[in-house]
Amino acid sequence: MQILFQTRYSFWGQSGWRSAASRDPALLFDPARLAKRLRLFGAITLPSLRDQLDAEFHLLVLTSAHMPGPALAALQRLCGDMLGARAHVLAEPRGSASPPFLACLRRLCPPGSWAVQCVLDDDDAVACDFTVRLRQEATAARSCLAPGQEAVFLSFPRGYSLLWDDRAPPRLFRRHVPFTNLGLSLLAPATTALTPFSVAHKKVGRRFPSRVIDDLSPYYLRTLHAHNDSRGLYDAGNEVPAERLPQLEARFPLLRGLAGQA
Repeated sequence: MQILFQTRYSFWGQSGWRSAASRDPALLFDPARLAKRLRLFGAITLPSLRDQLDAEFHLLVLTSAHMPGPALAALQRLCGDMLGARAHVLAEPRGSASPPFLACLRRLCPPGSWAVQCVLDDDDAVACDFTVRLRQEATAARSCLAPGQEAVFLSFPRGYSLLWDDRAPPRLFRRHVPFTNLGLSLLAPATTALTPFSVAHKKVGRRFPSRVIDDLSPYYLRTLHAHNDSRGLYDAGNEVPAERLPQLEARFPLLRGLAGQA
């Protein structure tokens, strides 16, 4: 069973992302914006994958064929340095996100096999044991599929909002959102026509078989920073005490040394 993380990175196309930058290439490929996105990707998302205890996975990074050459080269170099051959940068023309992800899935997964497609945005992170837990839960979910069912979504609702800037140490706020986009995973045969981008994540529980995995452990970081493309909401009354942050570094090693890098 192959695990495939799917990340949209400055992708000019249709993928459920509706910020102003998603519709305007002048904003999307602004050099200052691209530099900030690369810095976030290299400080948050890629380190969280590099640190996975189960390293048997691939990262599919969907970006735009219209991205300026130097920015695309920098992205490819960073992915290669962090993950080597497990990272695949897909520079695609404008269109839907699902076809390129599915085409790569079929190149990586042999006929008759099953795959887990997992959403991971380019400024978010997963705990270092996420792939271990995901593989366990996907294996269990496959054994429990009812006759005629060939796909099931897995949701990990518990994590943290990470408030991060370069003026103060990182702050964490507890977050519990079933069917959140963070770590949302689809288990299906490699021949599937579905991806997690085929359906709005808030409708997953109404439209598909699903399992919500809540063992009280946090499995992701939703990063809030000065350059978010979506609303940065968090529960200000649910902050993790600063003295507990060192304990969380065992599962989120990237938290070490974040201050001053935003």
